[in-house]
Amino acid sequence: MFDRLGVPWACSLLGFVSLVLGLVPFAFIRFGEQIRANSKFCQQLAAEKERLKEEDIRRGKRREAREKKKLRKARDEEEAMVEVDR
Repeated sequence: MFDRLGVPWACSLLGFVSLVLGLVPFAFIRFGEQIRANSKFCQQLAAEKERLKEEDIRRGKRREAREKKKLRKARDEEEAMVEVDR
């Protein structure tokens, strides 16, 4: 490239390419939401994320119910022990 274009033009070409590529992150910042909205892959990821979130909520509710059941059982056993001691 340097032989055909010469040093000044080859360096200018590399500079222009790097200038254009330097704008890509800013384009993603500006238009990223629109790009993701049109992407089938991103829509699928969002649906999967929502499904996992709902599943975690259900697991949390089940876990809370188990913990409450254990606490009730322990309290009942403790009350039974107190009654036996009387």
